[in-house]
Amino acid sequence: METQSTKGIVKVLSIYADKDTIFNQELEKHLSALKIADKIVYEKYVVQATSYNIQVPQVPTADIFLLLLSADLLSIGQNFGIVTRHVLEKYQQKTIQVILIMVRSVFILDTPFSKLPILPTNGEPIANFANQDIAWHEVVQNIHDIIKSFK
Repeated sequence: METQSTKGIVKVLSIYADKDTIFNQELEKHLSALKIADKIVYEKYVVQATSYNIQVPQVPTADIFLLLLSADLLSIGQNFGIVTRHVLEKYQQKTIQVILIMVRSVFILDTPFSKLPILPTNGEPIANFANQDIAWHEVVQNIHDIIKSFK
């Protein structure tokens, strides 16, 4: 089966909590140059909170997963755990890339993904930047660099 990356277009998927929609909207705007250049196909996945009627979430496939980190994302519960297990398994198999994007301050030390690359540099939350465009530029530049490694 032919994947997006074998056609020269990399599939990028952002995973975020509903309360972080504004950050995902900004990310999507900043990814526009990569979309216009036919470098990426972009999709988003909102992780829903777990209810008593637990349904196993279907995690879409992608070449690059972007986890938009915040306390809201980490506090979602079992559905986030299922999603991250899936993503981390694929990452450890070296079949995907995973980038953590710190959108709002949250403690992640000792979490299963604490050793993954985090953006912006030094894990400074994007919400703390006076000019958030600078932080988003760094994020997109890093995504661009990873895309070049797919070629």
